[in-house]
Amino acid sequence: FSRILATKLFTLLGASSYTFYLIHMAPITDLLPDIAKTNIWTFFISLNLTAILIYLIYEYPINKWIRKKGSADSPNTPF
Repeated sequence: FSRILATKLFTLLGASSYTFYLIHMAPITDLLPDIAKTNIWTFFISLNLTAILIYLIYEYPINKWIRKKGSADSPNTPF
C-alpha cells in the first residue's frame, strides 16, 4: 500500500491538496464549466485538476524561489 502512495500521481495529489482545500469552496468553482458541475465525481476531478494546475504554475515555483532566496540571504539560520 505504501508503494502505491509513493507514486508520482499520489505525491502530486498530496502536494496539491492544500490548494484543493483552499479552492474547493471558493469563487473559483464558479469559473468551472457547467459540465464539470453535473455530478459530484466530475466536480471532484475538475477541482483536483484545477488544484494541480495552480500548484504547478504558482505554488511550486514560488515556494522554490522563496527557498532559494532564503538560503542565499542567510545560509546559517533556519528562518
